[in-house]
Amino acid sequence: MKRKLFGTALGGYLREKSGWLLGFAGMIVCFSLIGWACGLPGSVALYGALLCGAGLLAGCIIGFWRHLRRLCLLRELDALRDPAELPRPRTQIETEYDRLLRQLYREKAELLAESRQSSRRQLDTFSLWTHQIKVPISAMKLLLQDRPDAASATLLCELFKVEQYADMALNYARMNASSTDYVLRTCDLDALLRKVLRRFAPLFIQKKLRLCYEPVSYSLLTDEKWFSFAVEQLLSNAVKYTKAGSVTVAVDAEKQLLTISDTGIGIAPEDLPRVFEQGYTGENGREQQRATGLGLYLCREALTRLGHSIRLESTPGQGTTAFVWLERDEREYE
Repeated sequence: MKRKLFGTALGGYLREKSGWLLGFAGMIVCFSLIGWACGLPGSVALYGALLCGAGLLAGCIIGFWRHLRRLCLLRELDALRDPAELPRPRTQIETEYDRLLRQLYREKAELLAESRQSSRRQLDTFSLWTHQIKVPISAMKLLLQDRPDAASATLLCELFKVEQYADMALNYARMNASSTDYVLRTCDLDALLRKVLRRFAPLFIQKKLRLCYEPVSYSLLTDEKWFSFAVEQLLSNAVKYTKAGSVTVAVDAEKQLLTISDTGIGIAPEDLPRVFEQGYTGENGREQQRATGLGLYLCREALTRLGHSIRLESTPGQGTTAFVWLERDEREYE
C-alpha cells in the first residue's frame, strides 16, 4: 500500500512540476553553452552545470517530500471522524485549509442531525399510520371469528394479508431508518416457528395446503422479531405461489440450517439471480400481479443484518426451497 502511494505521489509530482523541471534543465544547458561560447574552460562550465543540477535535485527531493506528506495527510482524512484529530497547521495555507475543513465538518454534523431527526419523525408518523390501520383490522377479525361460514373465513384470510402488507410497509420504513431496534438474545427456534405457523393457519386451511413440520430442539441467537418477519416473508411466498400440495418447514440442527420448501409454480431460472433485488417481481409476479418486489428483499436485508445468510433453489413447475443458515456471521451483523 505504501509502495503504491509512493509511486502515485511521484508520478503526480513529476506531472505537476514537469514544466518547471524542463525549464530549469533548459536554463542549465543555455548557461553551459554561453560559458562555452565565451571561452570559459570546459571544467568551469561543467562544474557550474553540475552545481545547478545538484541544486535542482535537492530542490526536487525537498519538494517531493512535502508533496508526499500533504498527500498522506489528505488520505488520512478519509478515516477522520473528529476535527480534533486534524494535524496542527504550520503555514498560512494549512491554517486556511484547517479552518475550511472544520467548517465542513460542522455543517456535515448539522446535516446528519437534521436528517436523523427527519427520519425519526417520518418513522413515528408511519408507525402511527400503520397502527391506525391495524386497529380496525383487529376489530373486524374479532367480529368475524365468531362466524363459522366460508365467507367469514375468506374475509379473515384477506384481512391477514392486509395486515401483512401493513407490517411490510412499516418494516421497510424501519429498515431504511438511521437506526434499528435489533435486540440479540437466545430464543427457542421451535416456539418461534410455531408462533409464525399459527398465524398462517387460516391461509393453509383456505387453500387446502398440507403443512409438514417436525418439532425441533434448537436455541438460536438472533433478534426474534426480525427473524420472525423474515420467516413470515418466506412462508407468505410459499403459500401465495402454491396452488396445491404442501409446504415443508424443517430444521437441520447439525447443519444449522432452516429450509422452507413448497410444491408451487417455482421461479424461472432467469429470475432466480434477481429475486432479492428491491422492487423485482419476476415473471410470476408480473403475470399474477400480486407481488410488490419487497418481501424477499426485506427478508434478505433483515437476515443479513442479523448475521444470517439465505439462498433460494427453484425448479419451474415443481417448487422452491429457501435455505437459511442459522449460524451467525459477526461480520455481517450491523
